[in-house]
Amino acid sequence: MVKNERIKIGISGSLGQMNQSIINLILKDQFFILSSLFEPYKEVSEQDYILVSNEKLFHSNDISTLENSDVILDFSHDNNTFNLLSFAEKNKKKLVIGTTKLSNKTFDLMKKVSNFIPIFYSPNMSYGINAFFSLLPYFLEKFNDFDIEIIEKHHRRKKDAPSGTALKMLEIIKEKKKDYTPIFDRTKLDKPRESNEIGICSIRGGGVYGNHTILFLSDSEEIELTHRTLNKDSLAKGALLAAKFIKNKINGLFCYEDIFKENTSI
Repeated sequence: MVKNERIKIGISGSLGQMNQSIINLILKDQFFILSSLFEPYKEVSEQDYILVSNEKLFHSNDISTLENSDVILDFSHDNNTFNLLSFAEKNKKKLVIGTTKLSNKTFDLMKKVSNFIPIFYSPNMSYGINAFFSLLPYFLEKFNDFDIEIIEKHHRRKKDAPSGTALKMLEIIKEKKKDYTPIFDRTKLDKPRESNEIGICSIRGGGVYGNHTILFLSDSEEIELTHRTLNKDSLAKGALLAAKFIKNKINGLFCYEDIFKENTSI
């Protein structure tokens, strides 16, 4: 890629809600150009298009439309991501993958394909929440003897509980304190809290995009750390940051830790 040349972005899952936020940001950013729109699940029509420099760019059910791109952003579903990995390897396309709930089969293929092309993967593209993750080990060390509880809030339409972000927080905690036991329901325990428990509370209601809180509690003090997602732009901005990050990479599997190591920010 020529230095300072605009990055051509292809969108996989182009009619999905997350990708609508990404498309809107791309159209306002002089660093990128929207080059291709692939929709693997919904039937597209002549009315499904985006105006790019006053020209119509149509959504397509044909994956080959993504050949006209430098970096492909994928927010879709596991089976499409699996197929996209093979397509990207064959056509030497860089990938940013934000699809959640990927199967072991897809993860294995991702690791294999990353030997040949650069792939950035994060189930949560928010810069803020990933910075939050990176700080957790510090707080775990400082509040080693405190009780820990996690609270997550999401809109009423979210089906899974707890959220993947809350589970990621739990994973980070258990890397430091392997004997902790997660508690998702205290109603049947009928006993005092034990020191090695981590309670996880899921709240669903309204239109909350996603709030995550970790509590450190002692007999005399309480420390509360909260990350609030105010809108989907935080995730969209993170995805475009990832696209900038891998634009000059040759191959490899990257994550937010690599962004922090290079001191790259929004």
